[in-house]
Amino acid sequence: MPQTDDASFARYTNSFIIAAAQTEPSHLMHEQSNSMENQPLTARHPSALSRFIRGETFGLATTYWTLYILAGILFFLFGSVAVAGRNWPLYLGMLAGLIVWSFLLLLGVRSGYKGSDPGKALGRVAILFLLLNMSNVLATLSFI
Repeated sequence: MPQTDDASFARYTNSFIIAAAQTEPSHLMHEQSNSMENQPLTARHPSALSRFIRGETFGLATTYWTLYILAGILFFLFGSVAVAGRNWPLYLGMLAGLIVWSFLLLLGVRSGYKGSDPGKALGRVAILFLLLNMSNVLATLSFI
């Protein structure tokens, strides 16, 4: 059996691929180009906000933990001032906003999660959000 060197094998493989591409029917190539033209621009190039929400910019965990911690810091600062001033309606409104924000973040994690068991991951993140929210509430209430 004759041995072939790698260069001749590569040339033969490349010429076979080029020949196969040249013999492809032109109507198939035309249909493919039309299908790309019919897609909206946003489908081909998602906005920066949608990439950020899906966690593609900084990673899913980094994105949502950063958003959660920023909201927690804001709640602690403004909630402490509201508690110190005995402004309970404002504090309760902020507490409701923090809870809604936590649920929105969980929905974002669910939509961007690509693992095999999203319920398991969401359960863990939800428990951590709950515990951190409770700690934050207790910390702000310490200003009474």
